[in-house]
Amino acid sequence: MRNENLMELPLLPLRGVIVFPYVIIHLDVGREKSVSALEEAMVNNRMIVLAAQHQAKTSEPDPEDIYVLGTLAEVKQLLKLPDGTIR
Repeated sequence: MRNENLMELPLLPLRGVIVFPYVIIHLDVGREKSVSALEEAMVNNRMIVLAAQHQAKTSEPDPEDIYVLGTLAEVKQLLKLPDGTIR
């Protein structure tokens, strides 16, 4: 049986920050996978899952490096900077 309420969304692992619902936050994103996750969110429905990493120093987190509980967020605006990062 398929659940029609399930959504597959991009994930943005966060270093050193936890985001709570209904809080507006500005992030600088530079990791290639994170930039791709934001771009995917913008192409689809602007929704993304934000979840903290266990260790901020982990540069390429695997699924077990990320907390299982996160926050569903809507991307309001992206600014691509000359160095390839996104704000």
